[in-house]
Amino acid sequence: MKLNLIVSGRGNALRKHLSDAEIEEMIAPYIKERLWDNDQATQNLQQVQQYQTKTADFSKSLSKVAKNIQDDDTKASKELFKT
Repeated sequence: MKLNLIVSGRGNALRKHLSDAEIEEMIAPYIKERLWDNDQATQNLQQVQQYQTKTADFSKSLSKVAKNIQDDDTKASKELFKT
């Protein structure tokens, strides 16, 4: 990772007082490889996919229920208002 990309803006002031090695040492604990957990990210994606599937299934069931209510209501209104 290029130091110039990491140290920008106000961080450039550090370059006046610290060597590149000292700056690298300071920021080393904060690199993506140390902060990012691939296993956790994979687990999170799996949970999101499960949630999407459950939500889609629930939506389909809810649509069926709504359709059944409409059908029953239509049938009941026809029986109620027979001429």
